[in-house]
Formats: sequence, structure tokens, C-alpha cells
Amino acid sequence: MLCSATASEMQEFHLHDGDTVVFYGDSITNQRLYTVFTEAYVLTRFPRMRVNFVHSGWSGDRVTGGFRGSIDLRLDRDVLAYDPTVITIMLGMNDGEYRPYDDHIFNIFANGYRHIIDRIKNAAPQARVTLLEPSPYDDITRPAEFTGGYNSVLLKYGGFVRELARERDLNVADLNAPVVALLKAASAASPKPAELLIPDRVHPSPGVHLLMAEALLRSWRAPAVVFAVEIDGSNGTVTPRTRPSSPSCAKTSAPPWSGPRPTWRYQCRLRPRKRPSAWRCGIRISCER
Repeated sequence: MLCSATASEMQEFHLHDGDTVVFYGDSITNQRLYTVFTEAYVLTRFPRMRVNFVHSGWSGDRVTGGFRGSIDLRLDRDVLAYDPTVITIMLGMNDGEYRPYDDHIFNIFANGYRHIIDRIKNAAPQARVTLLEPSPYDDITRPAEFTGGYNSVLLKYGGFVRELARERDLNVADLNAPVVALLKAASAASPKPAELLIPDRVHPSPGVHLLMAEALLRSWRAPAVVFAVEIDGSNGTVTPRTRPSSPSCAKTSAPPWSGPRPTWRYQCRLRPRKRPSAWRCGIRISCER
């Protein structure tokens, strides 16, 4: 059974055929993990969509720029030069300077972030922008280095990002709360191994990036169900439960059955928490007498 994305899903999903997506950020984006997981989902979930992905993260970056140049140079060379139609921005980890909250430092971040949005909207008004609330500094699996911990600072920065997205009518994704929840659960279950989720307290491991990719894809209204059909063995009918969408899926011959004729229900669902680049088919069998 060859499947292709439905028109309704294509209209609802944030990305469109022909899009160019630029992921902009600091070293966490430069790890090319949540970005690659997101790309893998799109390429496998919508294989007939033509979408280009550009990874423009750079270690040490702040809203003012970094080792690769000033913010205006970075935007011109590493974002706007690609004529993006979709842009994600993830900054903040370095901007707080790994110290307790400071109004002056925060204002630099806030004004710099507004400048980034203004530049993008002036140079690429057609671009659909997603702001990413910064992923956490790990104050969960290890003691905080000062009262309240550095992630409390990042939460303030994330709150600003969320409010800015509301003011400017931009999309936003929270990459902090889901990871903090994971850290708390893992630390309660296995304290020492939990430290490996964010080994240096800043740069997440691949498994955590997978969770971050899920948060981004959810904000993009990415569909999880690929297709679901019901096959009635009593009369040989096939009833769609959802309209088919990609990827393709094939069914092998039915298992031997000596009792009442069964109804097979097949559902193919993407599992972004585990393997965003793959799909799995599950079979539910019920008997009808």
C-alpha cells in the first residue's frame, strides 16, 4: 500500500512544499541533533515534500553575535543569504552568562532579541519564524551552583521569548519544561546515570535532543498517525480509519486462524520520542462471532 500525505495534513503542518528552513542558534543548535531529528521526521513523514534544511548554529553565540561575527553579519551570511521561508531561533544559554539573574544582562538579551526579529522581518517578511525557549541548564541531577540555579535565569529568558512571540504573532516552542521533567524523572529513578542526559549541564545528549525535536514538531502541528485501516476478515472489506498518508506500508499474509474470523486493525504511527526517522506498524486483532 503506497501512501502519500493528505491535503488537510499538508495545509495544517507548519512546513510547506518548497520551504527552506534555517535553524539558527548557539552551540546547542550546532550539535546538529534536534535539528537533524526534525529534518529526519520531515523527510520520512513527507517524502514527496521538497524542503531544504540549513543548520546555522555556532558555538558561543549570543543575541549580539559571537566568534563567527556580529549578529548582523551572522544574520546576513548564515540566515538571510539562503532566502529562508522558515526560521527557528534558539538563543539564551550563553546570554545569561552563567550567573544569577541580572537586569542589565537581561536587557541586553531582550533588546538584542528584538533586533534579530526586526532584521528578519524587514529582510524576509515572508519567513515564518519559530522562537525556541532555551533548553535547560541542568540544576536537577546535580546541585545548583548558586541560589535558585542557572535554569531559573533561563526560565526568565524563556518567558521573555514566549511573550515576544505572542507580541509579534510568531510561533514558539518550549524546549525547557519537557527536558526538566525528564531530568526529574530520571534523577528519581537512577541518579547517577541521569547526569549523562546533559553531561556538561549545558549540551544535551542525543536522547534529550530527541525530546527537544518533538517539542518543536508539536509546535509545528506535525501529524503523528501515518494511517489506520480496518480489515474485516469475515467479508474481505478494508475500511480507512484515517485517510492514508506517507510513508508506505505493506501487509504480509494473515496468520493461520482456526477460530472465529478475525478483524485486523492496522495502525502506522510515528514515534518521535523514540525514533523520529522511522515508523512502526502495530496490529490489533479482535474476534467477531
